[in-house]
Amino acid sequence: MGLASKIISVVFRVLELICACIVLGLLGRFFYVLHLGNGAANGRLIYTEVIAGLSIAFSIILIPPLTYSFYAFPLDMAIFVCWMVAFGLICNVCIINLG
Repeated sequence: MGLASKIISVVFRVLELICACIVLGLLGRFFYVLHLGNGAANGRLIYTEVIAGLSIAFSIILIPPLTYSFYAFPLDMAIFVCWMVAFGLICNVCIINLG
């Protein structure tokens, strides 16, 4: 494998890590505010938080440009599909204001 593919792989893994950390941070803040308001957590949001955590773990494991990290393409596709499902699920999450 060439030098360019190794560099691109590391850059993409770092970008994946950054995006997953941002999503996890936003969800963590939302859960904190939800806890302060004595609200119930939605299963869709918990699924998204779990996917963000798994994405962070896998991106940290696969950042080094070793041979096994290039064979993790099926795992990357599975994580991508999980992200698409997560964003589709939280697309219509709303806060109901009863007061």
